[in-house]
Amino acid sequence: MTDIQTTDRGPGRRTAAPDAGPPSPEERAAQALTARSATPRPPDAVEAGTPEPPAGADGGRPGRRAARTVPGDGTLVGMPQAARDLVLLLARLVLGAVLVAHGLQKVAVGAPGTAEGFGQLGIPQPGAAAVFTMVAETGGGLLLLLGALTPLAALLPAVVMAGALPLHVGRGVFVTDGGWELAATVGAGLLVIAVVGPGRVSVDGLVSRARRRRAAVATASTPGSTGG
Repeated sequence: MTDIQTTDRGPGRRTAAPDAGPPSPEERAAQALTARSATPRPPDAVEAGTPEPPAGADGGRPGRRAARTVPGDGTLVGMPQAARDLVLLLARLVLGAVLVAHGLQKVAVGAPGTAEGFGQLGIPQPGAAAVFTMVAETGGGLLLLLGALTPLAALLPAVVMAGALPLHVGRGVFVTDGGWELAATVGAGLLVIAVVGPGRVSVDGLVSRARRRRAAVATASTPGSTGG
């Protein structure tokens, strides 16, 4: 027979309740689990032995990268576009002025006089070399000043500088002794301009921007290019 216990429900009222006995081990485990899940946890609480998810490069959500300045062309420090254009402009002006000065000097002497001097230096085909040098230095220098046809304008006088190097290598470094520093420095600068380009402050830069604008207008006006 089941034992009956009475519980007080107020004055004058008593209700019978069955005696369920002590809880079983399964019931105690379920009660403990329920109590544990109902306990509030602080936001920054992390269970022992549970690794935190890796943070992104910016310390935020995983997979996000922090904004950073990416150096251009392998440089250690990024350079603003305006400063880059200014440096290229100055380099072109200096190199162009040097080339035009040397070219006009030879033009003033004339092709026969320049060819005679080249012949005394042992340069083969001095007549053709004299004409090529005058055109490359004068014409290439003017084009560099304008920033027009820049690869061609830089490579032609660079060929002249390369041809002049063997004449000066045996005389040391300094130009006062007939050394190679002037030809090597000018030639190296010309190669850099030929590879990097003239910058935006140039005829080539203006032409390139105009072409891009025309291409963008043509693409936008093509039927079906905007979708829909």
